[in-house]
Amino acid sequence: MSSAIDTTIVTSGLFLVLLVVVVGFSMISQVVLADSIRIRLGEISNQVASDMIEVVSLCYQSTSADVRLFRPLKIPTSVGTYGYAIRLRLDGNVWVVEASLETGGPLPSTSPLWQQSGDMIVVTQVGTVHIGSQLIDFGPVLHSGSAFPVVWATRDSNGVTKVGLGEMRS
Repeated sequence: MSSAIDTTIVTSGLFLVLLVVVVGFSMISQVVLADSIRIRLGEISNQVASDMIEVVSLCYQSTSADVRLFRPLKIPTSVGTYGYAIRLRLDGNVWVVEASLETGGPLPSTSPLWQQSGDMIVVTQVGTVHIGSQLIDFGPVLHSGSAFPVVWATRDSNGVTKVGLGEMRS
């Protein structure tokens, strides 16, 4: 009788240890996944911010009275298996690029652009802009998986620069 009780206690203890190991592994893997997603979103927001700053800098360096430029974005179609969105938003008085998962999840990653000013307009409305022979649809959010994502900038003869995110029509 004693041996049956000992076997039951040892087996129950082994199952309990196995359960603790499985739950611990699951929790650690979730933390690692969330951290890798947050890092990847940060890389995406930094890349978009860098491309946007470059296009705006080219507008300022141009000697033409009317400048219209765009740059295709080379961004992944997903982060892991999740879709994401890129937004331009005002954080205090500084414009930032924000990348976040469509489903929520880890905190969004932001990258600063520049301070809000009168001669720099960050376009967050829906519209269309013609740049050369290309037609670009723009809006407040650029979703992952867009066919031809771009950043664009224009500067008019009055020195007002407009910049935004969009998708080039094919």
